[in-house]
Amino acid sequence: MVDILGSVLQFQNLKNEQNGETIVSAYMIFDVRRGDDRDAMKPYGEKVMSTLEPYGGKIIAASDDVVVREGDWDFDRILIVEFPSMEAAQAWYDSPEYQEILPIRLKANSDQMVIVDGLSAD
Repeated sequence: MVDILGSVLQFQNLKNEQNGETIVSAYMIFDVRRGDDRDAMKPYGEKVMSTLEPYGGKIIAASDDVVVREGDWDFDRILIVEFPSMEAAQAWYDSPEYQEILPIRLKANSDQMVIVDGLSAD
C-alpha cells in the first residue's frame, strides 16, 4: 500500500534564491452555485480577468462538467485560479479593483471559495 502521507511529506516548498523565503504557488478554488439570473454575472465576467493580471493570477481550470466521485457536492461549476503565492492571491482578493466587482458575483451566485498553497516536488 502506498503511504500517501509519506509521499506528500516528501514534497518541499520552492526556495527563493535571493532572500531564502519559501515561495509556493497558491490556488483559489471556487465552488460556483449560479443564481437564477445568469445575465447578472456579465459585468463581472467582463472585468475579472483584468483584475487578475497584475497579481499574476490565471485561470487554470473552469468546467461545468465535473465528475463527483465522493461525497454530495452541489455546485454548477468549479473554477481554479493559480497565483504565484498565497500573498498574491490574498492581495488580489483584497484589491480595490476586485472589491469593486465582487458584489456582482456575491449577489448573482452563492459560491464558496478557498485558497490553498501548492506543493513542489523539489
